Amino acid sequence: MINVCRRGEDLLLTIAHECFHIYQDALHGVGWRNRACRSDVEGEADLFVVSKTDEVRAFIERWERTPHAPE
Repeated sequence: MINVCRRGEDLLLTIAHECFHIYQDALHGVGWRNRACRSDVEGEADLFVVSKTDEVRAFIERWERTPHAPE
């Protein structure tokens, strides 16, 4: 589950974290996270998120500079 109360960079990094968990399930099989050590599972996801932080920040900067159609 993703905490939808998060905004901006926090929301995008949370989504990246959860997407990595989906990747882990696809790679290792469903249920792997339940059997694995929590620090291994979360450690891999955290490393992925750290590796994407600059990309997320660049995306937000571009988004803020881009005019958007009214909702």
